[in-house]
Amino acid sequence: MIADVGLLLLLYLVVFGVVGVQLYAGRLDGRCAQPDFSDAVTDAAGLVTGVRYVVDSSRSGEVCAGPSALHTTWYNSSSRRLHADSPHPPSGMTCPPASSEAPWGYFCSPTVGGMRNFDTILAAWLAVFQSLTATDWAFIMYDCQDALSWWVWPLHFAMVILGALFLVNLALAVLYLFFSKERAAPALALVWYGMPAAVAQATSWANYAFTAYFVAELASKLCGLGLRAYVQDGMNVFDALVTVAGAVDVALELSPAAGALGSYLLVLRAFRLLR
Repeated sequence: MIADVGLLLLLYLVVFGVVGVQLYAGRLDGRCAQPDFSDAVTDAAGLVTGVRYVVDSSRSGEVCAGPSALHTTWYNSSSRRLHADSPHPPSGMTCPPASSEAPWGYFCSPTVGGMRNFDTILAAWLAVFQSLTATDWAFIMYDCQDALSWWVWPLHFAMVILGALFLVNLALAVLYLFFSKERAAPALALVWYGMPAAVAQATSWANYAFTAYFVAELASKLCGLGLRAYVQDGMNVFDALVTVAGAVDVALELSPAAGALGSYLLVLRAFRLLR
């Protein structure tokens, strides 16, 4: 039964991942940027090279679909000169028209991106997994609407409904039934008197796996944000304390030399409830 749920989850990731790559590959990298032609060179064929793009910090997180039809001339990321009527006008978020401050207008540039994209199947699976866990799924949908079209919302609604509301609850129900075979109503990762050895071993391995995941999450945040930015958020500090407490608990449990010290520090297990 658990294997069947695993196959359903794999099918969910594969189907929506492939659909996401086909629809959004390369589209979530676009940002509205002003070109700098100070070092640009135009050859006889009209190919412009040496154009640098400057993305304003206030627009670095705004995905764009390209120039609007009001532009007469614009340049893509390869610095090739194009006309606004050459590509089909995008139906997503278009860059603002030209102004006196920016006579060439704004331009779509992939120089500012991020992990939230569908450029590869692995990146797509990461985005689909966010929808599976209902973590910032709406922001992914908004970016995809800006990059492609407003009408992509049914796809993202389907990912949340099938994933977060159906598959996750199905997996929890199957896990409950699996662990309730030995006892009428056991709780995962809890220890009770007379616990069967198989269940005790399974809960221990689950505790090790979750602790390793939380430690990896802590390490990735520290690497990505840096220590100074990490500690500025109080929730990050609290999360780090709980993670360290859980890691110490696991280390004491695995260490045969812990002795009496381990028995006194078993109170650290109470911190598991805070995760």
